[in-house]
Amino acid sequence: ARVLQHRAVAAHGASGAYPHAYQDERGGNEHHGIGGIERHGGDEVALVKNVIIESAEDMRTAVLGAIKDGCDFYLSAAAISDYKPEKIAGKIPSNRDISIKLLPLPKILDEVLSALKSTSSSKNAKIAAFKLGDDADEKAEKMVAAGIDLVCANGAENMGADCGRYGLHTKDGVAQVGGTKEETAGEIWRRLL
Repeated sequence: ARVLQHRAVAAHGASGAYPHAYQDERGGNEHHGIGGIERHGGDEVALVKNVIIESAEDMRTAVLGAIKDGCDFYLSAAAISDYKPEKIAGKIPSNRDISIKLLPLPKILDEVLSALKSTSSSKNAKIAAFKLGDDADEKAEKMVAAGIDLVCANGAENMGADCGRYGLHTKDGVAQVGGTKEETAGEIWRRLL
């Protein structure tokens, strides 16, 4: 199976993401993806090509480049910023109030959905995404209606927690699951496969 994942994580104060490709030890399944690097003492994810990014635009470029050859599964777990500050010329003056104008960024997931559904080698790609917030269930339903195969909705109380409650939304309805993040990941894969 060709798997594509992207994920943003804070690593020493910066966001990171990587596209990766590798073959399993048996030489069978090929995995392609975009994802964040969990930094634990400087270690990177084994068996993958790690590419550090510094901006939402870098992640967009990496993701769209990685899917050009298609994939069977796309996991969008990144909390990518919706906005970027407008660039200004020169130095920002000090000792006075200022306003920063925020400009909207393109929605990477929308672009991926369009690209994968229009590519003959990826028309049947399974797409999973995550939605966080008080209105996550409502937004998850809209995402499923737009073509996302599975959306994992969760509240802010799950952030940083070892266990949590999640709503797994698909075209067949919503399943409430709870447990560790590893157990929840297993439930997501069970529904995607």
